[in-house]
Amino acid sequence: VEGQKAQLDAQLSKVPKNHPQYPQFKAQIEAQKQQFEKSRVRQEIETKLRSDDLEVMVPVSAAELYTGVSKKSYEFRRLVICRGCRADPERAGCRECGRCPPEKIQVPKYGMTPFGKQVVGMREKEQESRERCREVGVTISDLRIPKGAKQDTVLKHVADIGHQTPGKLPGKVVFKVQRGSPIDTYAIAESDLHTVLRISLEQAIFGFTHTWP
Repeated sequence: VEGQKAQLDAQLSKVPKNHPQYPQFKAQIEAQKQQFEKSRVRQEIETKLRSDDLEVMVPVSAAELYTGVSKKSYEFRRLVICRGCRADPERAGCRECGRCPPEKIQVPKYGMTPFGKQVVGMREKEQESRERCREVGVTISDLRIPKGAKQDTVLKHVADIGHQTPGKLPGKVVFKVQRGSPIDTYAIAESDLHTVLRISLEQAIFGFTHTWP
């Protein structure tokens, strides 16, 4: 950081102070130096090295929505990097591993300045990963489901348990309500419940009695 600031000062020193555009050049140099403040650089680096936040929908049954749940558990399937697959991808422990998501790397971004073409920032570029990943279950406990919770209601934020990806720190996971569950007899539609009852031809002709669970 200090070296980059010194380089900018050296560029400014080459411009005579009596030059008509010296104040403009100085202002541009100062603006570029602001980008290299330690606190700002540290925050930008951490942001770039951390994976994006991940939203995970938690299925909530009609019964749970009706009564509410004080402590619900949910298994979140996250990707983790298999450290042994690179050395021996054929070993038994790697049979369930697959290719990791693409890696994001930082490459220089060039632009024109009063001193010619120079690096003016960094940009992200995706490249195919050579690492292999597998899914592991992480149990999230103490999810509180409010009675009558709406779709996309935020249940919990958990830091640093996002997917592991090469070159990135795991991000935050936001757990949200998904109204309806595969185990439901009824489909939820706003304040109503719907279901489909399949009947035989005989039942359709002669009628029948059915008890709902």
